[in-house]
Amino acid sequence: MGSKRRALSQLLYLGVGLAGFPIFTSGGGITYVLKPTFGYLIGFVLASYLVGKLVEKQSNLRFRDDLLANFAGMIPVYACGVLYLYLSMNTWVGESASFWYVFMTGVVLNVAGDVILCFAAAIVAVRLQQALPHLPHVSTKGGR
Repeated sequence: MGSKRRALSQLLYLGVGLAGFPIFTSGGGITYVLKPTFGYLIGFVLASYLVGKLVEKQSNLRFRDDLLANFAGMIPVYACGVLYLYLSMNTWVGESASFWYVFMTGVVLNVAGDVILCFAAAIVAVRLQQALPHLPHVSTKGGR
């Protein structure tokens, strides 16, 4: 897809959810921006662009390269998610939460599952590339 289309796909996902379609974990609608976990959704946009940039430079996607790109994509997801969670908890949610508490609940409790998902996604990506070699490779210039 390329980095631009990956990011646009996540913006579309956000737009559809914010428009009211119940596609997020707890539903949808414009008020979803007040959910403490909305920052993770923002991080999806940045992560999809970053992962796209990292893999679109590869002429032959290897498992290691895709796995490292997936791990890199976790950084903006968790960064945006934890910052938004911390801000929301200490402002409009009205619960006083230390940054350490938010980090523990927002990262540590979830990271193992996301690491497993990174491995699974890398396996699927490499196998898809092997199964569908006729598909055009993503250009680093056009981001197609």
